[in-house]
Amino acid sequence: MKQTAVEWLFNELELSQEYEYVKEIFDHAKEMEKEQIIKAYETAMETDIYNEPLKIGKDYYNKTFKQQEQ
Repeated sequence: MKQTAVEWLFNELELSQEYEYVKEIFDHAKEMEKEQIIKAYETAMETDIYNEPLKIGKDYYNKTFKQQEQ
């Protein structure tokens, strides 16, 4: 599985004495990053017959990144 920049950062900060605070910030950052990845993927995809973006970004995110989340 691929590791995102936010996941790398969390792994580096995990030993901090402020672990619970870092975890809270990490969870928020991961949700923001997830939405960015989904939106970017959908923007890059073709549109349907109504010229609407195909809503498959969430599927892409889940297949690519979801398995390593806990």
